[in-house]
Amino acid sequence: MTHIQLVSKVGPDGFLRVPLPQEMNGQELEILLVIQPIQPQVKRQTGWPPGFFEKTYGCLADDQIERAPQGTFEVRESLV
Repeated sequence: MTHIQLVSKVGPDGFLRVPLPQEMNGQELEILLVIQPIQPQVKRQTGWPPGFFEKTYGCLADDQIERAPQGTFEVRESLV
């Protein structure tokens, strides 16, 4: 048994053409056809995966993030 996986487009005439290897010419074949429509991939301009913000928004709501005291900074002379 030979497995062939390909992506093909149905023609305007409603026919699907499946190219087969030359060595199968003239043979009687049993063919199993699984039809699975391909959904077009939508490219997002932000680069974030779909649902990213919905999954992560508010995830740190219970975590009290505090900024530690920064101490004193040295006084620098002005640039102007």
